[in-house]
Amino acid sequence: MKQIIEWLIFIEDWANQIYDDLATRFIDDDEYFDFINRISNDENLHSHFMNIALKCLEQHPDMGGKNSNC
Repeated sequence: MKQIIEWLIFIEDWANQIYDDLATRFIDDDEYFDFINRISNDENLHSHFMNIALKCLEQHPDMGGKNSNC
């Protein structure tokens, strides 16, 4: 479970970086810039949630097991 969450964090951070870089290329197009920027913020939020899940898993390693209620 921990490896999956760490991988998801990597992917979400990577996607956030890609969208951040893309947004700077469309700085003159307010509508497109705002759209890409919102997507970037979504990816950042996803990463934040995955980091919370990882911390929870580290504090409670029995969570996520076969007999877990999570």
